[in-house]
Amino acid sequence: MAPLVDDMVVKGPAPRPTIDKVIQRFAVIRSSLTSWQLRSRVIKEDEFFPVLLRPFTHYFRRIRFFASYPCDSFLRNH
Repeated sequence: MAPLVDDMVVKGPAPRPTIDKVIQRFAVIRSSLTSWQLRSRVIKEDEFFPVLLRPFTHYFRRIRFFASYPCDSFLRNH
Protein backbone atom coordinates (compact mmCIF):
# COMPACT_ATOMS: atom_id res chain seq x y z
CA MET A 1 0.00 0.00 0.00
CA ALA A 2 2.83 2.42 0.78
CA PRO A 3 4.01 2.77 -2.85
CA LEU A 4 0.43 3.41 -3.99
CA VAL A 5 -0.16 6.03 -1.30
CA ASP A 6 3.22 7.64 -2.03
CA ASP A 7 2.30 7.94 -5.73
CA MET A 8 -1.08 9.43 -4.84
CA VAL A 9 0.36 12.21 -2.66
CA VAL A 10 3.11 13.41 -4.99
CA LYS A 11 3.28 17.19 -5.14
CA GLY A 12 1.52 18.45 -8.23
CA PRO A 13 -1.26 16.56 -10.04
CA ALA A 14 0.62 15.67 -13.24
CA PRO A 15 2.71 12.75 -11.90
CA ARG A 16 -0.14 11.31 -9.81
CA PRO A 17 -1.89 8.19 -11.13
CA THR A 18 -5.40 8.51 -12.50
CA ILE A 19 -8.28 7.10 -10.46
CA ASP A 20 -8.53 4.19 -12.92
CA LYS A 21 -4.87 3.28 -12.32
CA VAL A 22 -5.35 3.62 -8.56
CA ILE A 23 -8.34 1.26 -8.67
CA GLN A 24 -6.38 -1.28 -10.73
CA ARG A 25 -3.38 -1.16 -8.41
CA PHE A 26 -5.56 -1.37 -5.31
CA ALA A 27 -7.39 -4.39 -6.74
CA VAL A 28 -4.05 -6.17 -7.25
CA ILE A 29 -2.97 -5.33 -3.69
CA ARG A 30 -6.31 -6.40 -2.23
CA SER A 31 -6.37 -9.70 -4.12
CA SER A 32 -2.96 -10.61 -2.71
CA LEU A 33 -4.22 -10.37 0.89
CA THR A 34 -6.21 -12.94 2.84
CA SER A 35 -9.47 -12.15 4.60
CA TRP A 36 -7.62 -12.32 7.92
CA GLN A 37 -4.98 -9.84 6.74
CA LEU A 38 -7.59 -7.42 5.44
CA ARG A 39 -9.30 -7.34 8.84
CA SER A 40 -6.11 -7.14 10.88
CA ARG A 41 -5.21 -4.06 12.84
CA VAL A 42 -2.79 -1.64 11.19
CA ILE A 43 0.33 -1.13 13.30
CA LYS A 44 3.24 1.27 13.20
CA GLU A 45 6.60 -0.14 12.17
CA ASP A 46 8.25 1.00 15.40
CA GLU A 47 5.54 -0.38 17.71
CA PHE A 48 6.82 -2.99 20.14
CA PHE A 49 4.90 -3.31 23.40
CA PRO A 50 1.42 -2.78 21.91
CA VAL A 51 2.27 -5.38 19.28
CA LEU A 52 2.46 -7.93 22.07
CA LEU A 53 -0.85 -6.99 23.70
CA ARG A 54 -3.17 -5.40 21.17
CA PRO A 55 -3.59 -8.40 18.87
CA PHE A 56 -5.19 -10.28 21.75
CA THR A 57 -7.80 -7.60 22.32
CA HIS A 58 -8.33 -7.19 18.58
CA TYR A 59 -8.86 -10.91 17.98
CA PHE A 60 -11.02 -11.23 21.10
CA ARG A 61 -13.33 -8.52 19.72
CA ARG A 62 -13.30 -10.19 16.32
CA ILE A 63 -14.18 -13.62 17.73
CA ARG A 64 -16.92 -12.06 19.88
CA PHE A 65 -18.35 -10.36 16.76
CA PHE A 66 -18.42 -13.60 14.77
CA ALA A 67 -19.90 -15.49 17.73
CA SER A 68 -22.77 -12.99 17.87
CA TYR A 69 -23.36 -13.06 14.10
CA PRO A 70 -26.61 -14.84 13.17
CA CYS A 71 -25.54 -18.18 11.78
CA ASP A 72 -28.42 -18.74 9.35
CA SER A 73 -28.01 -15.40 7.57
CA PHE A 74 -24.24 -15.91 7.45
CA LEU A 75 -24.68 -19.26 5.70
CA ARG A 76 -27.17 -17.81 3.21
CA ASN A 77 -24.79 -15.00 2.22
CA HIS A 78 -21.62 -17.10 1.96
